[in-house]
Amino acid sequence: PEPVGFSGAIAARPFKTKDGKPVEVKSGAELEAQLKKLKPGQLAVVDFGADWCVPCAAYRPTFEKISREAAGKFLMIRAQGIKGSEDDWGRYGIKEFPTVAFIDSNGKVTPVSQIDDPLDSLLLAALHSPVDQLKLLSSRLESGDVQERQRGLKGLQALGLKAAPALPEVMKLLRDPEEVIRFEACLALANMGPAAAPAVPELVKMLGKDRPPPRLAAVEALSAIGLAAKPAIPALLQAIRSPALAEAEAWERERGTSAELAKFNAVEWTFELSRMAALALSSIDPGNSGLQKKLLTIAEDSALSTESRIAALLGLEKFEMTSPELTLSVANLWDSIRALRNADRAIRPPPNPSRKPEAPRLNRASFGGLFFGRESRIGGGAELGLGRQIPGGPELRLKLGVAGAAAVIDAKPSDVELRASVGGAWAFGDEEAEVRPAILLPEVGIAHRVDAKETAFHGSPLGLALQVRIGEAWRFEAGARATMDYAERLELGGESSLSFIRKF
Repeated sequence: PEPVGFSGAIAARPFKTKDGKPVEVKSGAELEAQLKKLKPGQLAVVDFGADWCVPCAAYRPTFEKISREAAGKFLMIRAQGIKGSEDDWGRYGIKEFPTVAFIDSNGKVTPVSQIDDPLDSLLLAALHSPVDQLKLLSSRLESGDVQERQRGLKGLQALGLKAAPALPEVMKLLRDPEEVIRFEACLALANMGPAAAPAVPELVKMLGKDRPPPRLAAVEALSAIGLAAKPAIPALLQAIRSPALAEAEAWERERGTSAELAKFNAVEWTFELSRMAALALSSIDPGNSGLQKKLLTIAEDSALSTESRIAALLGLEKFEMTSPELTLSVANLWDSIRALRNADRAIRPPPNPSRKPEAPRLNRASFGGLFFGRESRIGGGAELGLGRQIPGGPELRLKLGVAGAAAVIDAKPSDVELRASVGGAWAFGDEEAEVRPAILLPEVGIAHRVDAKETAFHGSPLGLALQVRIGEAWRFEAGARATMDYAERLELGGESSLSFIRKF
């Protein structure tokens, strides 16, 4: 997209809405109906997206903020396609989401270069002279503010080849201390195409030492420069063979990524770098049969990573095959590498970075047996329990049980007890540890003695337990605690229990 002048005057007449919020449309017919409201001199600012687009949802608050700031100046429209209606946006030249564009009363569509600041693109559009636009954007490259330099580079990307006079200023930013600026500078050079040839030596340096995003952008720029980027061929071949896996993993860890996901993402980064480097070779020197042989050598090298070998094959396929033997070799290599890759995935499937983590299982259900002894009686029984884990804290439990008791000192008959109690446990160590100790927290409850027709207060001050993990959701707990029972008199004793606990 080019930030050039609109047909007619530039927003000469305001467009007032009822509440300043963007109008919501869900199809091409609804969007057309809104655009028909525009009069000469009025503009619509349209946020194109789809209901399945995650970045579109993330951009929504920004567009609503812009709508409030631009209240009464433009017709603000949020065009979010639903169930395939996003295909309607194709007639406006929209190829990716989210895209923000100006549409005037004559139907002219001008996408903006930076969706977070579309009104800045309107300023550029008001400058009908490309020379004036270039002066404004070039002046921004000298700013000490990172965002201002980024705005300048975004605008130059939109100008494409017309931005070539700003090449010296853009080349300086290839050494900018900010990673995002080096990345955007490479993209601006890529849009200049062959005119950016003087930047090849700097781009080659970036291939050898920069961070993953600028490296990828540097490869894109070299590919766009084409034949004049021949001096970069050795560096591109090295990028295919040895795509700096350790540096990519370190970069991921610096961003706060977990160790396992950092390793996975680093492989993705380096494969993309190898792939783009291999494809760039066919753009730089498409008739070079020697390059084909070098790529074939990389693809045949079993000492290299599978990703590097696949990247080399993808690059080879972009060349026009010079012989039937080469075509056969590529086909055979695809078969062998595909078998290796499938075997590797079967043994060690990669993590899925887009999968949402499962919610922790906080609820508990338990069943087990208990054995107790008091001053006058001994007995045993069974218990059922329900509980809930407090995240980062103890587990609270409600238990119901039945027990049989027999006298050991006097002639009291045996009895049956029905119990209900509330207590808990505080375990130490990781939730997934194989074995971990736990403190049994104070417990209070009642025990109804059926034959004696009396209700006793039952409790325990403290206890200890050992928990053993027996599967993803099960664990076994063995515990012992001191007890106090009171009916006609206080009786001290002890109790042990064996329980199976299920998390859900």
